[in-house]
Amino acid sequence: MVANISPSAPVQVTGITFEQFLKDYAGQHAEWHPDGSVEIVMAGNDSHMMLSKFLTVLLEIFLEAHPIGILITTPYTMRVDVGVPAREPDLMILLEANKDRKKHTYVDGAADIAIELVSPESVERDYVTKFGEYETAGVPEYWLMDVKRETALIYELRTVEGEHLYKRRPLDRHGRLNSGVLSGFALDPAMLWRETPPSAHELLALIGAMGGVTSSIADDPSQAKG
Repeated sequence: MVANISPSAPVQVTGITFEQFLKDYAGQHAEWHPDGSVEIVMAGNDSHMMLSKFLTVLLEIFLEAHPIGILITTPYTMRVDVGVPAREPDLMILLEANKDRKKHTYVDGAADIAIELVSPESVERDYVTKFGEYETAGVPEYWLMDVKRETALIYELRTVEGEHLYKRRPLDRHGRLNSGVLSGFALDPAMLWRETPPSAHELLALIGAMGGVTSSIADDPSQAKG
C-alpha cells in the first residue's frame, strides 16, 4: 500500500436506483453506491489523460494482434453484484469467454482485468477501497498505474489458505510488467512516465516484440490509433 493517503472529496447526489443511474449518468465518469448515492469522479490532469491514451492504444493494438478479448474504456460501469458499489475502472478487459458480460450500458459481473489510473483525489479509493472490492469480487487482475509516484503495479488473485487474495505479480527477468491474463504482454514501466508518449512506430515495434502485429496494421501503420 501507499503511505500518506489523502481522502478524496467527491461530489455526491443521493436517492438514485442503479437503473436510474445508468440512464441519468450515461457518458459521465461516475460511480453508483448501494445506498443510492452517486459519486462524481473528478477529471484527471494532463499526465493522467496521456497515460490513459497510451494504454488504450497499446492494449487495442495488442488485442488486435492477440484476439483474446476486448478493451472497454471509461465511462463504462462494472457491477459485480447486488449490494456493492458499481465502479468505473479507467480501463477494463473482458476475455472472449466473458464477452457476454458486456451489456449496452454496463459490464454485468467482474472484468478479467480492471485498470485504475491513480489521480491525486483517487489515491485512497484506488489503493484501498477498490483494491478490497475488486479482490472480493474476483477480478482476476487489478492494475494500478500511478503517474505521480511513477509506480505501476499488477495484482493477481491467488488462493492463500483457501482465500482468494491479491498478490503483486513480479516483474519479469527483464524488469517488465507482465500479465497472467494477457499471455505475451510485457511492458517496460519506464515507458509509462515518459514526457513524450511513444510514437506509432514505437508502439508497433513494442507489440511486435510481444508476438507480432496483425497484417492489417503491419501493412498500414496509419491504422495504429493515436
